[in-house]
Amino acid sequence: MLVLTIVAATLAVAACASPLDNYHPTEETMQEINYDPYDEDDRYNSAFAQVFGDLKLTVPSLTVGQTIEVLYVNPPTGALSINLVTADDDVALHFNPRYSSTGGYLVLNTLLNGNWQTEVHPTGFPFPANNVKTRVLVSITVQEKDFLLQVNGIDITTFSYHPGLSYDKVRHITCKGLEHAVLEAIGVTY
Repeated sequence: MLVLTIVAATLAVAACASPLDNYHPTEETMQEINYDPYDEDDRYNSAFAQVFGDLKLTVPSLTVGQTIEVLYVNPPTGALSINLVTADDDVALHFNPRYSSTGGYLVLNTLLNGNWQTEVHPTGFPFPANNVKTRVLVSITVQEKDFLLQVNGIDITTFSYHPGLSYDKVRHITCKGLEHAVLEAIGVTY
């Protein structure tokens, strides 16, 4: 297992002006995470997987007050999903902005025992229009009873924990859709 401290895994991003241009996580704010790019587990390498996709990071148990931050360049097609996954492959949070001809909508959900629960669609769509390369910072803060979700520093909603599936069960962060987006940084801050 390769252990990385991801401070700012920056990739070349041409002509991408954004208020987040000056966002640079520091070594002090990033937690060491385990990343195994050669994970042999087919659940994470299968084409049909809805959640287990392009990147799987193993994290120690989350605690109240920690924030998961994902900084990426908005995908010109498709969508990027962020998933907080338990050791049992349940999903405590599925965060998935989806684009449509009328703008788009955000899907929040939980996967429990292989079954998706009821989708939640918060009002508003705080993401740049499709086909616009813009940096997006998604922050997911662990609170006592729910996750606080922010996009580019703006509170968008909270997502309550499903009974028996709270933040302390999360062991992995997965990202799917990286063939369309450019991931710049991911980490857990205190």
